[in-house]
Amino acid sequence: RVDMPSWLGCPVCAGPRCSSCGQVPRVPGFLPPPFAPRQLARAIAKGGTDDVWDLLQSCEPEARDFCLEAPLLPHPESYPVEIAMFYRRFGVLRVLRRNGLDINARDRRNETLLHRMAKCVHATTSLQGVVALLLEGADVAVRNRQNRTAEQVAATPQTQFFLSTIHTLPPPEEGCKLQGNALYAEGQYSAAAECYATGLRTCPFNVALLCNLAACALQTGDPGLALKAAARALKLDPHNAKAMYRKACAHRDLRQWKQAHVVLQSMHQKDGALEAEVVGVLDTFWDLISGVLAAARSDLAVDMSEPA
Repeated sequence: RVDMPSWLGCPVCAGPRCSSCGQVPRVPGFLPPPFAPRQLARAIAKGGTDDVWDLLQSCEPEARDFCLEAPLLPHPESYPVEIAMFYRRFGVLRVLRRNGLDINARDRRNETLLHRMAKCVHATTSLQGVVALLLEGADVAVRNRQNRTAEQVAATPQTQFFLSTIHTLPPPEEGCKLQGNALYAEGQYSAAAECYATGLRTCPFNVALLCNLAACALQTGDPGLALKAAARALKLDPHNAKAMYRKACAHRDLRQWKQAHVVLQSMHQKDGALEAEVVGVLDTFWDLISGVLAAARSDLAVDMSEPA
């Protein structure tokens, strides 16, 4: 059994030290889904990375992978350093192995080697691997100078290089989006969908990736997946015109004419702030409306011709 530190809170109700449900924060060898990702980020912010690292090291691989899929670092500059360092601890080895590389404990203390490896991974177009290695190097640069003052650490050129480079990189899922867009433009819709799905595993709340996945699903004849992706995008961004359009298309392909009409109607009932975004797709919307009405009339004619 794994004893969870008091600052983790209750894994059942997420309350501080089980003040809400009285459960004891102990889990038999794994972390339950409610632990990730928000509780994990809060745990790191409160208790630092070392205790969390030791705790997850003792967990089952499946539970550890679940936590690794949490969107802890969609934008490096948007999160505390502690969260970035935690992501680096778990992400770097997995990313490197995926690219045919590996590093041992000694290598992880070598700033120069990590810098060179970041360049090698960058050459394989693995943006996520570059981010992971740069985070590794930034942490190593700080730890190697931990006997210095914060001002001395910040003034170190190599530390400055690592930290500044992190902020110039786009988020990891951006590479998946760009690759997917290129494949979509070539008509490789299934391959593009895989790229978008990979990006969503890194950042499941990315509306653009959800909309693009819906577009691929429509092209590959999977309106169910398209509807699911578009609906999720609309929950995150209720005013997103592309998500509305693709949700309506999915309803159309599923022959759910009423639902398609409702989505299209809600599109035109949005406030004026949405108008600029709508202008570019209005013509397509009208074509879709015509298709919905024509199909509905066709279905009605068939139904009326059959005996009661």
